[in-house]
Amino acid sequence: MSGLDGLFVEEVQFRLRVREVLRLPAFKGPAFRGALGITLRRAVCIRPRGSCGDCDELNCPYRLFFEPTDQRGLPIPSPFVLRPPRDLREEMLPGEEMILGMGLFGPAVRYLPLLVMVLDECGRRGIGRGRGRFHLEEAATPDGVVYSAGRLMYHPRGRPLRHYWEQPVPDDGRIRLEFLTPVLIRSKGRPVDPGSFEAFYAAVCRRVKLLARFYGAERIKESPPLREKAGSVLTELRELWPTVVRRRSLTQKRVVRYPGFVGRVGYSGLCEELQRWLRLGEAVAVGKGCTFGLGWYRVVRPS
Repeated sequence: MSGLDGLFVEEVQFRLRVREVLRLPAFKGPAFRGALGITLRRAVCIRPRGSCGDCDELNCPYRLFFEPTDQRGLPIPSPFVLRPPRDLREEMLPGEEMILGMGLFGPAVRYLPLLVMVLDECGRRGIGRGRGRFHLEEAATPDGVVYSAGRLMYHPRGRPLRHYWEQPVPDDGRIRLEFLTPVLIRSKGRPVDPGSFEAFYAAVCRRVKLLARFYGAERIKESPPLREKAGSVLTELRELWPTVVRRRSLTQKRVVRYPGFVGRVGYSGLCEELQRWLRLGEAVAVGKGCTFGLGWYRVVRPS
């Protein structure tokens, strides 16, 4: 399939060591995203009292990550996702470890050294209730350690999306997905659970194609018959639970709710190409709120 070599993806894991008691919500994605956004803007913004819409600095990393727009000024997906710590405790003690993951797409990959600096500064300033502090010990990608003991080892380049497309898939047409964070997808404007394969597949395709359009070298197109084949896929396992993530928006000055589903589903009757599209979604996440850590799922082999 064309277009897979034009969008590069980098997966990063940051190993954090708690220095003071950290008090964070069970779902920690919004807290880390908020801290990263505030600290990045403080570090790079040339007009801290203005808005991004009024600024003509098109190469601003803050704007790229947190307020990206197209040439017409309309909002577009951000070139990153968060993989929040999966520890649901609301209090972390000094000496304990947390793993924060990020996925970077296209031009965002080259800013990894800046993100290392920003996350380190977040730890110095503290986050959450009481502004508990942490220390960034290490940043690593699948190719090795990028940052350790205050030193940047090398500058990663990422992997083309084709790397994920070519991951092994079962030959019996059966696949299982585990939703590690709440997933919120919509069909015809209404929220639907991922037990509907047709709606879930459409959400994966939409997200992958948008990221390739705005951050890749060329667009990605699916084979027209795939939509019809998606309609014949069966859901053989559906263990999903509704949940709601809440975050306080500083810009909207209100609490924003993200309803979604966690759990697992199993599908059967998938052709090879449909399974490979799910591999792409595994790399980029799916649905609403991906920059807060929502929409993170994992492809597993049915038992």
